[in-house]
Amino acid sequence: MENNLHRIEKDLRSIAKRYKSVKYSIGLAILFLMLGVSAFSEEVNTKTQVAQIATREELKTSVGDVQTKLNVLRDNNKKEIKNLNLELVQLMEQGSQVVKSPWASWQFGMNFFYENWGGTYKGSGDKPQKYIYNSVHTRGDWKVKNAMDALDARRVSSTPLTPGNDSLASWIDILNTLSGAGKVEKDSALYSSTNGRRTWGLVDLLNIKEPTNEVEILARISPKEVNKQAIPLTIDEPVVEGIEAPKVEPNVNTPLKAPEITLPKISEVVISSLEINPPDAPNAPNAPSIDISIDAPKAPEAPTAPTVPNISVSPKEPGTIEAPTISITVTPPTIAALNITTPPTVSVTPPTVSTIEPVAFSVAPTIDSKKHKVQTTNQAGINSKFPGGKETTYTVNNTTKDNSNFFTFNAATGKAVLPKTGTVNVEVNDTRAMVIDEPKNGSEFVMDGTINLYGTKNMGIDLQGSASTQNIVAKIVNSGLIEGHFKDKTGTNTNKQQIAFGFSNVDASYNNTMSHIINKGTISLNAPESAAMQLKPEDPHNWTPDWTDLELVGGKYYVKIGANSIPSGTPNKGRVLMKADNQKDININSKGSFGIITVFNPGISTLDSVRMANLSAAQKTNANLRAQRNLAGAQILPGGEIGRSALADSTYTSGVYNTGTININGDESVGVGILHEIQEVK
Repeated sequence: MENNLHRIEKDLRSIAKRYKSVKYSIGLAILFLMLGVSAFSEEVNTKTQVAQIATREELKTSVGDVQTKLNVLRDNNKKEIKNLNLELVQLMEQGSQVVKSPWASWQFGMNFFYENWGGTYKGSGDKPQKYIYNSVHTRGDWKVKNAMDALDARRVSSTPLTPGNDSLASWIDILNTLSGAGKVEKDSALYSSTNGRRTWGLVDLLNIKEPTNEVEILARISPKEVNKQAIPLTIDEPVVEGIEAPKVEPNVNTPLKAPEITLPKISEVVISSLEINPPDAPNAPNAPSIDISIDAPKAPEAPTAPTVPNISVSPKEPGTIEAPTISITVTPPTIAALNITTPPTVSVTPPTVSTIEPVAFSVAPTIDSKKHKVQTTNQAGINSKFPGGKETTYTVNNTTKDNSNFFTFNAATGKAVLPKTGTVNVEVNDTRAMVIDEPKNGSEFVMDGTINLYGTKNMGIDLQGSASTQNIVAKIVNSGLIEGHFKDKTGTNTNKQQIAFGFSNVDASYNNTMSHIINKGTISLNAPESAAMQLKPEDPHNWTPDWTDLELVGGKYYVKIGANSIPSGTPNKGRVLMKADNQKDININSKGSFGIITVFNPGISTLDSVRMANLSAAQKTNANLRAQRNLAGAQILPGGEIGRSALADSTYTSGVYNTGTININGDESVGVGILHEIQEVK
């Protein structure tokens, strides 16, 4: 009980602090115990009542605003509905709308429940019969409408009224009998009103009454008598006065005189030094004297508390502070006249940009090697020429038909690796180190050795597609070193036009074959006008040379093509798929060279290393690829076409890719040159 009284006393003191008009006393506590909060309800409830009154007024205003907005929305809604009804009536009266079947709408069937489980629900009922009227319902003229309205027409016994002087001879009654000439032509179309049907879809036409024809009848027509008389017009002949030429007296304006500009005179600027009286240095203040006297407390006597000690502080007034001495010397600035000199005219000489010539030459095509041909290129076939673990070096120095000693790797199968210990040196012009011909699907030829190019128009790896097998993907990889040298082996003659990877095929490969060349090693080119990777389209004429013999004319060997006419091409050949993919290092140390390039193919008939004895000069011109050609029913763009794949699989996408490094150290050289169309570049 005592704790409750203490709590009530504490709460009352808190209320007394909150309301200024309430003061705590014992009487207030007794009154609170008797009456509760009503003891000081006036002070407590005043603010609450005011807040309630304000809230009530705000609610009235808010409800009134909402009611007003609802009324405005209701009025606008009525107007919109009225306008939409008018538009709907207008559309129905015009009759130009199209009746659309609900089955033709994608919304049909959403939240739909059908109770008829008979044949109609399964699609054999009214759907094909009733909802094929997706067209405009056509009606005849107003006479045909009356003739078709059978129920109303039977109630009329007399002849109908006609507007104007229309003859009744052309009218048709409900029995389709004629009082004169005329006939209702039957139209069997579903959308016609004279097709003999009594229904239009799900609508019964007997329940639809055509609009009644209204003819205005006047008991008396009294036309107004019009008397028109000629109106006399009096027209006076206009008098034309003579026209005198205006006199033009130009007054020459006197030009304004040049303004006289008087230069202002600048008098000498004198800046007087400031005179500052330095204040006297202040004296150091004396430390105040503080006397503190503390009386020792007496020993406490139980149970009384100890007395509070007396503390007395008497500070003294500090001494006078004197100002310090400050010395400031001000030097007047020197002002000199400003001279401005007009800068000389700046002349800019545009840089001279040299024209980049594409590396578009072709190494002479040739027949298979007579000395070094591997018929089936697998690892065993490679080991027969380049034994593993043994340093083996071959020199290509002969291009005659009987002693050509470059390498022909035919029908590559599986993965075959030319070892690091193998080296091929090309020391004659216009030939290659090795040819990869007719590879099989899934094959991967890896050159892990070294190829040195010491001649002009040399090619490291010559790629030829597959003309005998379709649907192949073959990879040719350089993981070793292919180096093109600026000088020949003797160091006397200079070289140019060298290619590490390239295409020089004579016939045409299947369009669905992919030759994927990859550099995972190092290619260094030191001879000008060279390219590390050259992609060149095939000639889709599909020429057929003599693969076993060369023709010797004037001491030079030629590839012999004995065709008597220009080949018409093959529909599925000539657009071989190609990829050039650099994944490591290409070093361009020569002028006018490229890292990767796509080039224009002028055609086999333009090569000076091919002989077509049975074709005239005009036929050779018509057989080139310098213009668009129609071969095997397809239009071939100028320069030939690199194959394009429509498959989602990127394995068959022709393209140029570089994820490695191409170092350009020569003038007028380019890292990647897309000079002919290709499907993708990344």
